[in-house]
Amino acid sequence: MKQYKHLVINGCSFAAGAMLDNTNKERYGRLISNKMNLEEINLALHGGSNDRIFRTSYDWIQRNKKNCKNTLMIIGLTETFREELYSVKTKKYTKFQYANLDTKQDIDDFKDISGIKDYNKVKQYLEYRFLNFVDELYFKENLRRNIVLLHNYAKSNNIDVVFFDALKDDGNFEEQHRYEYDYSSNQYQDNIKFIVDNDLNYFIFPNNAKNWKKHMLNLDDTYKGYHPTKKQHQEFSELLWEYLNETF
Repeated sequence: MKQYKHLVINGCSFAAGAMLDNTNKERYGRLISNKMNLEEINLALHGGSNDRIFRTSYDWIQRNKKNCKNTLMIIGLTETFREELYSVKTKKYTKFQYANLDTKQDIDDFKDISGIKDYNKVKQYLEYRFLNFVDELYFKENLRRNIVLLHNYAKSNNIDVVFFDALKDDGNFEEQHRYEYDYSSNQYQDNIKFIVDNDLNYFIFPNNAKNWKKHMLNLDDTYKGYHPTKKQHQEFSELLWEYLNETF
């Protein structure tokens, strides 16, 4: 494998190492960085959206243009039905996942970060947005544009990017929250065509599992779909390390 100077990890809680006893030592990014003898630069955030992943990845490149040559960036794409909105009141980005429209804590978090004090107005706005402006086609097209844009922008700055599906799913809203649901043959072929047509470095899980969560479900009947364990981070890091050596 080629020699890199930096390793940048981005994603959601799966990349951040949520629920591990020793996050900074046990998450897959750190395990990969140990093999590469590099510091792990981890930009991931619990509950983060793909919007945030692309924004912060782009920002990191912008801030480090003079020193980012020979960087490897690994992007774990998250649940499709998450979104990041900018608040003009607080000048902050607010995160939200539409699967949690009925979860008071998530509405409260959005309310606090956005600076909007009225709980009912926040909930009504998010429900209205979800019903009228959000569907799987919108998210899929937006995600694919961002993948290609980040890939090409990184490439122009001598950065290799590897994408993989941590929680990303191309199904509709109901399908994405039934974790037993598998890719149809057409969906899988469509995904492969997108990867090939755009010359992307894209890690695919064994047996064509649609994402890391589905891969863990395939391996362990007792797995309930929660955050990966230390053992699961180790297993994934070994798969990813093999891919990196074959690709670069």
